[in-house]
Amino acid sequence: MSDDKDIGLKLYLATNFGNHCTIYIKDNFSLKGENAMARIGVVGSGGMGKQHIKYLINNKRVESLSVFDINSDSAKRVSEQFGIGLHDSVESMIDDESIDAIFIVTPPATHAELCKNALEAGKHVFLEKPLSSTLEDAQKIKELDKKHENQFVMIGFPERFNGPNVELKKLIDNGTLGTVRTIRTNLRLSLATYGKNISGWVSDRNQGGGVVVEASVHSWDLMQWIGGAHLARVFAEGHSEKKDGKIYDTEAAAVGILKNGIIVLNDCTFTLPKGSSFDKKIEVIGTKAYVSIDYHKQNFLVYSTTEFEIGDANYKGLYYPDLFWFSESFGAVKNEQDEFINCIENNSQPESNVECAYSALKATFAVTKSMDTQKAVEL
Repeated sequence: MSDDKDIGLKLYLATNFGNHCTIYIKDNFSLKGENAMARIGVVGSGGMGKQHIKYLINNKRVESLSVFDINSDSAKRVSEQFGIGLHDSVESMIDDESIDAIFIVTPPATHAELCKNALEAGKHVFLEKPLSSTLEDAQKIKELDKKHENQFVMIGFPERFNGPNVELKKLIDNGTLGTVRTIRTNLRLSLATYGKNISGWVSDRNQGGGVVVEASVHSWDLMQWIGGAHLARVFAEGHSEKKDGKIYDTEAAAVGILKNGIIVLNDCTFTLPKGSSFDKKIEVIGTKAYVSIDYHKQNFLVYSTTEFEIGDANYKGLYYPDLFWFSESFGAVKNEQDEFINCIENNSQPESNVECAYSALKATFAVTKSMDTQKAVEL
């Protein structure tokens, strides 16, 4: 059997964007310990739905787990594969009084209605990004979140829980980088590698949002989070394909400025050649130091004019240990789930919240508008 690192890499390559695959799991799912309390229903049994289930069944604070999908065959397979409960309708799951929280892992166009129903049923909600496929629906989710004060909505932005990014934010916040001048990110992948084509829902501007809304929203949230300010202005160019009256966004490159003066740049694409691995990086330039993170190679390099401290050691350059989104021990998806359960236990609000997600979504729609108009867009 492969070691954990190999499994983590295999899972990332095999399951991103929802294609079917075989996942190594424990033989049975059982209730966990005296302190178990979270009882969770997962709506959506595609790639990310299965990823969430994989970690939830191994979380000692999860008492019970069940799944629903409009594709009943898919939901049944996942239920049997992981040994978890199965619901025959989303209504039965949301109305189930034995469930505390709902994970919504479905296309963005479905988010507003599902979130509304879950909150009105008294459930906490974990909502995969992006917040929605339209700003109108996103505004509805904001209003619902404010209305239901006894529940919370956490948005799935795993970059906030990715080990290298957490360390990067610490370096920025403690002044190691000095004044941050520029943040540059990229997110490049091949839909063909994952058995998908450009005319699927992920690329559809009205369903998944295309590469800008569906994919680069990770980068825009990350840049605003570590940069400490919202986007003020952006200009973008991109490529789109039109087919059967629909628009499929496939590439984009954008340059903007945050409200605190930091320059931000992002490029994203769905069209790397088939067989290509993902390519994701971030660079931060400050007056005292420069940081470069290559998420594929798992390199974290810091070039500084002075020594800085991480843990018990001083560095002028740092190689960060192997950490994947889907690592079973330290992965960002597992970490964000832990934060979600912490919020349930402590009756607290998540940092990765609706307001942050709305801001990131606004940024992506500004990028799309700039692509269409070929003009800079003020936010």
